[in-house]
Amino acid sequence: MSASHPPRVSVVIPCKDYGRFLVEAVQSVLNQGMSELEVIVVDDGSADETAVRARDLQRSLGEARDGAPSFRLISQECSGQPAKSRNRGIAAARGRYVLCLDADDRLEPDSLAPLVACLDEDPEVGIAYGDQRNFGERDGFEAHPEYDGRRLTLFNFIPPASLFRRTLWEAVGGFRTNVVGYEDWDFWVAALAAGFRGKHIPGVVWNYRHHGDGLYARQVSRDRELKARVVLNNASLYGPLQIRWAEAVMEGEAWAVELASPLGVVPQFRGDDPPPLPEPLIVGGALAGSVSAPAGNARPVPPRRILFTMYGWEEEGGGTILPRGIAKALQRRGYSLGVIVTSAKPMEGSPPYHVTEREDEGVRIFEVHNRPAIFADPTRPGLECDDPRMRSVVQHLVRGFAPDIVHVHSMLSFSLAFLADLRDQGIPVIYTSHNYWPVCPRMYLFQGDLTLCSGPAESGVNCAVCTGATSAADDFSRRREASREIFASAVTEHIAVSHRVRELFIQAGHDPANISVLQQQPEGVDALWRETGSRRVPAPAPAENRPLRIAFIGSLLPQKGVHVLVKALQALPPGTVTASIHGSGPEAYVDALRELDPTGSCRFLGRFETGDLPRLLAEADLLAVPSIWEDCAPLVVAEGLAARLPILGSRIGGIPDFVEDGVTGLLVPPGDVPAWTEALHRFVREPQLLPRMQGAIAPPRGFEAYLDALVERYEAALAKGAAHPEPTVRAPIAPVDEERTVPGVVWEGSQFVQHSLAIINREICSRLLERDVDLGVSLYEPHTFGPHGTPRWEKLSERFGRRPDGPIDVHVRHQWPPRFDRPAEGAWVMIQPWEFGSIPKDWVRPFRDEVDEIWVPSNYVRDVYVAGGVPEGKIVVIPNGFDPEVFHPGVRPMDLRTSKTFRFLFVGGTIARKGIHGLLSAYLETFTQADDVVLVIKDLGSRGCYRGATAGDLIRDAATLPGAPEILHIDEELDHEALASLYAAADVLVHPYLGEGFGMPILEAMAMGKPVVVTGMGAALDFVDNSVGYLIPAEKQTFDTLKVGDLECVGAPWLASPDLKVLGRVMRDLAQRPADAARRGERAAERARRDYTWDRVVDRVEERLRVLSRRSQALVGV
Repeated sequence: MSASHPPRVSVVIPCKDYGRFLVEAVQSVLNQGMSELEVIVVDDGSADETAVRARDLQRSLGEARDGAPSFRLISQECSGQPAKSRNRGIAAARGRYVLCLDADDRLEPDSLAPLVACLDEDPEVGIAYGDQRNFGERDGFEAHPEYDGRRLTLFNFIPPASLFRRTLWEAVGGFRTNVVGYEDWDFWVAALAAGFRGKHIPGVVWNYRHHGDGLYARQVSRDRELKARVVLNNASLYGPLQIRWAEAVMEGEAWAVELASPLGVVPQFRGDDPPPLPEPLIVGGALAGSVSAPAGNARPVPPRRILFTMYGWEEEGGGTILPRGIAKALQRRGYSLGVIVTSAKPMEGSPPYHVTEREDEGVRIFEVHNRPAIFADPTRPGLECDDPRMRSVVQHLVRGFAPDIVHVHSMLSFSLAFLADLRDQGIPVIYTSHNYWPVCPRMYLFQGDLTLCSGPAESGVNCAVCTGATSAADDFSRRREASREIFASAVTEHIAVSHRVRELFIQAGHDPANISVLQQQPEGVDALWRETGSRRVPAPAPAENRPLRIAFIGSLLPQKGVHVLVKALQALPPGTVTASIHGSGPEAYVDALRELDPTGSCRFLGRFETGDLPRLLAEADLLAVPSIWEDCAPLVVAEGLAARLPILGSRIGGIPDFVEDGVTGLLVPPGDVPAWTEALHRFVREPQLLPRMQGAIAPPRGFEAYLDALVERYEAALAKGAAHPEPTVRAPIAPVDEERTVPGVVWEGSQFVQHSLAIINREICSRLLERDVDLGVSLYEPHTFGPHGTPRWEKLSERFGRRPDGPIDVHVRHQWPPRFDRPAEGAWVMIQPWEFGSIPKDWVRPFRDEVDEIWVPSNYVRDVYVAGGVPEGKIVVIPNGFDPEVFHPGVRPMDLRTSKTFRFLFVGGTIARKGIHGLLSAYLETFTQADDVVLVIKDLGSRGCYRGATAGDLIRDAATLPGAPEILHIDEELDHEALASLYAAADVLVHPYLGEGFGMPILEAMAMGKPVVVTGMGAALDFVDNSVGYLIPAEKQTFDTLKVGDLECVGAPWLASPDLKVLGRVMRDLAQRPADAARRGERAAERARRDYTWDRVVDRVEERLRVLSRRSQALVGV
């Protein structure tokens, strides 16, 4: 096989820490005796020798030579999910057929050819599978049964190493990620739901290695939950009682949990009536790879309900005007149109993400107001990847409207993750790129000085510099990768509005096979041709009695290049050419344009109405489009040509798609003023040039023809795409803040007490009340202070000891020590940090089998829970936060009792786990009394949760050592305002912890604009790096016992052991060079404000509460 010739079969091998098996797996593929074959290894962030083995294979195999298979390596950050790795590999695959092989397994020699022959010869087969040979800790032959769709819904008999058509993967939207361990079965069932069938080919194909750390072996404990997810993922194939059982399992109802059913088998219920299986699809044979309609249908049933996403509804930009016209026209054709609009204007007096609904010519418009940013939000790439509150709003609207297909015209404020939600709901997605938002945070691929940009670098650094969010390079890198991955897996077809747009997306790493070009035709082009273009009589350029009239029509923005046109006119003989500039823009830019026109060649005519366009075009001889950016496909070009106006345009972006240089216009290098002057002068010098071009302009293809082409794309996407159940009721959509959508929540834990758990509880609860969540508060311990007249605390205190006013949907418990008795009502959430590397053994069973969701403050804690055997799918990372009204760089510093000028600060309980002993040791070893430094230690909890365990005596003894550097110990309680004042008085926070679940003082110090010195291991790595602080290298120090106190752990507990010599050197350097510390502190404040305010945290909390609430509410009345 040559590198340019696509393979017939792609074998995708996900590998996570199975490097010891990888060569064996790859060699088994090479032993197939096939040449039209490629091997794709996806290294899922392995920590073993996988990367080394894979690179060796890549060097030895590399790209295909004639007659040999090809090999490719894809490396990614750890996803922990085979489904994600498989999807990543398949998205990159070029073969017509695909087989996924786990890295610890093998293929039987020469076993692929019969499967390929089956798919080649039988167009009704989508999956070909064989039998199984076991090896390793267990051996033997296993035969698999003949294909039976109804049996497949009850138990899986298709091996994971089976051959399927790539079109099948595309049609079902890939492997789902919510069934870890049973993703193969779910995939085969989803294929059945989409109309695909399988066929058994006798003979061994899959060699299954049995060993103790296999993924399946680890997941059988979750059998009941995973079976329930398979049912709910593919509900159109199951009976109502099976669906009821699955929902009850997910909610932990006793009858469903206790119902006996064999491992891997969905229970059947007497009297249940599963729906009939869908008609089989006829899929392409050896020469065709596409999916056709079900037998008996001439073509796919056209969609009846179409949902658009747009930015604004009344706005006048091309990205709004065209979709608005399309929506209304499709509504007139008999389709049902809904549009989710991100509003361009705030709605005062309404809460964030407030939704209003209205109609315009039958189109239902759902407008989302008061988002974090009115337009793009380029400095917050994390939010542009995933805005949980916006996703919750969109999910609610999508469920209510129940579209057959979604056409995304704008992603401004929607975030990339909402595409994944649509994919997971089985809804085909068409995306039209009216701008470059998926690849450029600023949307337009140019920098602040109008320099063109080729797109985001892999590191994200260029985006960070361009947007000014200089500390967010990693986030921009993740945004770039997320865009490519989500578009590959969630977008059925990406419609580029010009060939240049397609080219730029491909350069940014998007799949060229998924991007087509459909040139836009604005709604008015037919009337423009009929009333203006067809009536224009080609005539020579005006003689001396009248100058040549050139028009610019559009927004007066620097990237539109109007200044280039104005400058070019100045060099022409007076009176030969005049320009009418129609449009408005920033006052400073318009004033600058006027100053560039001393000859008076330009008339600045200001804003125009859409209805004025025919007249403006009729009055002109020539249309100027002098853009200096990669203008996607300016609508005014199509409109000008429809009015039979030759175009003088820049050779950039999508303009050359519409203008044939020298025939229907002239194309000029963008920004080249002399070239523009010469082109204008040419029309004056050559009188026949204008009429020749006018005569060459053909009638437009027309808006209706454009609509026809668009509808064909919808039909093709539905034939290719999803099978989701038709809802029985299409309910009117209420705004998401209506009472029926408010979750009922009980929050159990401490409130008015001075420790971190209580702070978290009251900050979250008070803000949930501000968002009208129906909240009741169950207190865990007595208060040590009161609300002190603070309105938020007063409102919170009114909910103490009360139930929600409505039904209880969710019960959140956050206290120490944890309690594992299940609440009487609602989904059960536990917030439970842990700092010691291995979790208590007694926690595993209730977390695994009873608690519905565990919220942890950091990825470190999440990893500890997963390693201890807690199901990954139950764990949600929700960080802690800070109050920006209290902790900010403008706080007045506390007057400390010291004359020293450089001040180190430690805030926290002075217990061993917090690292106080190591800090004192490094400080005393590094400095003396003569040094101009002081270590300020603010002890927390010495009179409360850490009573009797703090290092107060040790600190006082250290402070009185002869020649010791100054130490200031503050043991009295401080309220938040006083604590902020203390942070303000310091230069740097030092927190060399041994174990932390999060580290709130670290975040608070960052919010105050202080750099932080922290241990380079554990929880703080979620939000601290060397751009905002200083990471001290550390090693893992394992306990010589399985116990932490009286709690026996799953494995040996461990804590971090920071390098105290490095800590001392860093502190010395900081005292000598404080300027670097100040710069990092500025970046720290920016990061904290951007990502970690309590409002950001509560966005995530509210999103999870609504998800859990919907699950609870769905069971009512079933």
